[in-house]
Amino acid sequence: MRDSFSFVYTPNAEDTLAGMRLAAWGSPAKAARTVFLLFVLPSFIFGTLVLPQAAPQMPLRQTVFFAAVAGGLWAILFAFSFRAWLVRYILKRERELAGTGEILVSVQGVERRHGATTVQLAWSGISSIQEHERAFLLMAGKRALGSIEKSAIPSATELAELRSFLQTLKPFERVA
Repeated sequence: MRDSFSFVYTPNAEDTLAGMRLAAWGSPAKAARTVFLLFVLPSFIFGTLVLPQAAPQMPLRQTVFFAAVAGGLWAILFAFSFRAWLVRYILKRERELAGTGEILVSVQGVERRHGATTVQLAWSGISSIQEHERAFLLMAGKRALGSIEKSAIPSATELAELRSFLQTLKPFERVA
């Protein structure tokens, strides 16, 4: 079995979107935070600041309804428009820094090089590994420290070898 791997990674929209999705919805706590920020908070602001000024005699039931509608519309707008803009912004920025990066996986840990930035993660700081559809997440408890994107791996054989290697290092879990 190999004891080191080296992959060239080119940032792409699918990986960026998958990372954003995991950051927003990857756990129950993250999902609750996302719902609060995208729906509850805008509804509250609209219901307490805008509606009383626009229609001071509106009954409470209608105020709550319109506030919920406003929160829902904000969430839809954010989910489609702002998310697409953010993915493009992140990709543009990553490509300006350096077109491609390098991912090195060895018995010492994982090293990512992108432009002038190098991030090293030792296996001693990683408690487990989660395999998702697009990446292997390197976890410290419930917190993701880094990732190894599968799009950087050139063949199914190397992917299988890397998976076997990772399974020997830390507790390993496949997540749907």
